[in-house]
Amino acid sequence: MFALALIVATPALAVPTIAWEPGKPVHYYLETDIKFGESMLAPARLNHEVRVYATAMRAEATCTPAALGKNTELRCTFSYLDFELEPSSGKSQAIADLVEADWESYAVKAEIDIVLAADGRIKEFDIDGMERKTLKEGYLIELFRAYFMRLFAPLDLRMTTDEKDWIRGWTDKNIGYLLSLPTSTGTSGAGTVKHTVGAERFGLVQIFSEGRGTVAQGAAVDTDTNGGLVDLRVAAEGWIDPATHSLVFRGFSTDGQRLASSSAGTYEGFINQRSALQRVEAFNADHSPPISVLAQRAPQLSGRTPQAPEGVPVVDYASLGMEPLFIQGMPQVAEGYELPRSNVKALVVVGAEGKAEAVTVYWGYELLVEHVERGLKQASFAARGSPYAVDVAVEVRP
Repeated sequence: MFALALIVATPALAVPTIAWEPGKPVHYYLETDIKFGESMLAPARLNHEVRVYATAMRAEATCTPAALGKNTELRCTFSYLDFELEPSSGKSQAIADLVEADWESYAVKAEIDIVLAADGRIKEFDIDGMERKTLKEGYLIELFRAYFMRLFAPLDLRMTTDEKDWIRGWTDKNIGYLLSLPTSTGTSGAGTVKHTVGAERFGLVQIFSEGRGTVAQGAAVDTDTNGGLVDLRVAAEGWIDPATHSLVFRGFSTDGQRLASSSAGTYEGFINQRSALQRVEAFNADHSPPISVLAQRAPQLSGRTPQAPEGVPVVDYASLGMEPLFIQGMPQVAEGYELPRSNVKALVVVGAEGKAEAVTVYWGYELLVEHVERGLKQASFAARGSPYAVDVAVEVRP
């Protein structure tokens, strides 16, 4: 259906590894969105508190690795941290703004300690560096511990060195950090995550992860009539640079529904999470998201002149302005790819059923075609509705 993407051939790559150079700092741009099925209390250190149903975080962190036996210890500090709280009531936005400002000034001082096993799994996670003088500060530290575990969860990727696994995939039979809930008391339960190798492009290797678990908050699984179990599904996408033995991007989405214990087996929406992490050489001065790591690798296509209508600008590399891409995931995952936020245009033909039938991307970078295609695969339109989303013009054919 979408046949415009130019295939860029790359030689087959050997099974890559992820390695750390002790003492050499690594810079990460991170994002996390958490949406709750019910409102949660968000207090400030002073006399402000608000109930929210969603929390978003953006951060810039520098992590310095150190050898710890066979493991690697990462000590991470924030140079920038931003919270966005969505209050349950629109009238509470002013209070939410006060809570956000207090959280940012307090939590930016946190020091994150992560212990990674030799195979890449996160073994330990802790935070330090924040004053605990009051009970409320103690509560907030535990709250931030849960949030920051979600922020850094994309680092939790168990690798394999078996070439056969590289062909058939490999499985984690534990919940890990992907199949986890935002709680400082840990997540119990059982689950399975399957890792498979995807594309090899621009010298990078893609790894998909999909899984499902039945989990609960705390150290014990609650199976009483309140329905303590959560059916949690996850899908993730990562890109590894074999030349530098580094994870350059990973994003994942989870969708959780609380399982009722009644015989009817009804479901109750509980939580959606989205997290992404991208390695960067330096942070943007305005703290804006970096260009997609793949877009950075995409060569400009010589001899391809965009055939854009009059008034549509031709994109150049400096103006791509794309945010990190997040995974498409399984149908149960609510969050999908974000379309490029740039001045690249695409003409989408929408059929009578409201589905995209064809897309023409005005050329500039081959990779943009793939991004638009991915965004449209799960998209639906009003059959005779308004233009779709950002930077995409829509033509409707009855």
